[in-house]
Amino acid sequence: MQGNRHPLRWIAACLFMAVVASYYLTPKPWAAILLRAERARAGVSNGQSVVEGRRIAYLERGGPAEPILFVHTFGGSSDDWVRFVAAFPASHRMIAIDLPAFGNSTALKDDAFDIESQATHAWSIARALGGRKLHLVGASMGGHIVAAMATQAPNAVVSITLIEPHGIKTDAPSTMDARIAHGEAPLVVRSNEAFDRLLSLTFVEKPFVPYPVLDHLRNREIECAKAYDAIWRTLLLERTALGARLEKLRMPMLGIWGDSNGVFHVQGADVARTHAPQIQTVIMRGVGHLPMIEKPAATAAIVASFLQSIEVRDTLD
Repeated sequence: MQGNRHPLRWIAACLFMAVVASYYLTPKPWAAILLRAERARAGVSNGQSVVEGRRIAYLERGGPAEPILFVHTFGGSSDDWVRFVAAFPASHRMIAIDLPAFGNSTALKDDAFDIESQATHAWSIARALGGRKLHLVGASMGGHIVAAMATQAPNAVVSITLIEPHGIKTDAPSTMDARIAHGEAPLVVRSNEAFDRLLSLTFVEKPFVPYPVLDHLRNREIECAKAYDAIWRTLLLERTALGARLEKLRMPMLGIWGDSNGVFHVQGADVARTHAPQIQTVIMRGVGHLPMIEKPAATAAIVASFLQSIEVRDTLD
């Protein structure tokens, strides 16, 4: 009996080594498994819908209150929000979309990617998914997009939350501003080294990401570099356009900045207040450009408190 155990242990050890080897040598299927697992832990389901000829991917979690629509960063996707959603109270229906040409969504050949056009696309997606009156939350490029959405249909927006929004001019340059001045495109990734530099620019504490998922994200960025470069050049033309949009808005507004941010200078919070006096600003200490990824629980608590204050105010009114 004792002698029979050794072959079994040997087989088990071989199987274990094979699994470990596949984790690193063939990471793509592992990435899909791990992403599904993280979505499941957050209680979100993934879906697809055809909207105006584009295949649109999205993540969704149910809830009783008005929907929250989440719009991702440049080069990002709906998965930007999974850890944030996992930490957020089950109070609202939550919809995180992949904008056309990002994540798993497709774009049409003649699609434009200026902020107004992307906001129009986002509204088409939101309405196709049943969103009529929404809280809007956007990060970086997505922050500028949700502000444009609010100017396009202000009566359909309950509130907006801007996380490190693109489009604010500050007197003090950020690290990214300095690199742009030298002709670089810091958010467009063309190599493994550029991807590592992007992570260092974006985060103070890099969040844990399993190797297969990190490999998937790196490869996606590199494969999309040509398309992203064209979108990047379009967005450069609107680097200071957010202020004018904020001045048109009257709904409740929250702005969140990290104070250790290499992408946009934290001075943007002060500038935002000059354009939108009603904005509540929160500075997160020791945090980089994407608080909802770097500190998802803390960021979710800030946004949840903001939305709760709106509900209390509406009840009192």
